[in-house]
Amino acid sequence: MAFETIHVAKDDEAGVATLTLDRPPRNAIERKMARELEEALSDLRDDERVRAVVLTGAGAGFCAGGDLKLLAGELADPAAARAFMRACHRSIRAIAEMEKPVIAAVNGDAAGAGWSLALACDLIVAARPARFIMAFVKVGLVPDLGGAWYLTQLVGQHKAREWMMLGEVVTAEEAARFGVVNRVVDAGEALPAAISIARQLAAGPRRALALMKGMAARYGSMTLNAALEDEAEAQAAASQTEDFQEGVKAFQEKRSPVFKGK
Repeated sequence: MAFETIHVAKDDEAGVATLTLDRPPRNAIERKMARELEEALSDLRDDERVRAVVLTGAGAGFCAGGDLKLLAGELADPAAARAFMRACHRSIRAIAEMEKPVIAAVNGDAAGAGWSLALACDLIVAARPARFIMAFVKVGLVPDLGGAWYLTQLVGQHKAREWMMLGEVVTAEEAARFGVVNRVVDAGEALPAAISIARQLAAGPRRALALMKGMAARYGSMTLNAALEDEAEAQAAASQTEDFQEGVKAFQEKRSPVFKGK
């Protein structure tokens, strides 16, 4: 599948795909990228050889958000603005609903919808110089692509309001302190570090990881009792897999398990 604004590299042996936003100079999102991103994610979701996905940006930055030069005219029309938002939302839903783990390798600045796109991923690895900016307030817009929802879930209402309303730069280290970023690495190391994590996850118990992803997404809005019931169902499903049998056998034999994703 050929794309113009992104490219996909698959390592079938490791079970890892790397999806790179590649629209110079700053990987800003417009209609074509939104469409191609959704198509690529759908392909990766359906590819049985892919067990983990890395999302990154080409060049010095991750993603500058929406391309206002191209979108300003369209966003002036409410119907067009809704249509564009819904087109972008398909990618956010694709990441959330994909049973495979998706890791963001934030190599540089992630601004506006670019930060929202990273937040949609299951894990975020950021280079130390990377900066995160909810820049919407600077142009009179509100956070989109789920950014307000994700930030509120992660850091609470007051900190989310601060980052959204003031639009100030958040460093990689500060984002990590608040649990928004999982790993901070040296400049140039975000992608290799993310691929290393993806390889580890791709070699893991596929069904159990998919269940964990769903549990984490649901439990923020569940009562404890509802979560415990959901957990029982998830454990009942995980315990029926060949990976569970292999895990127990490996534990008993004092060796590392070799999971097959079954």
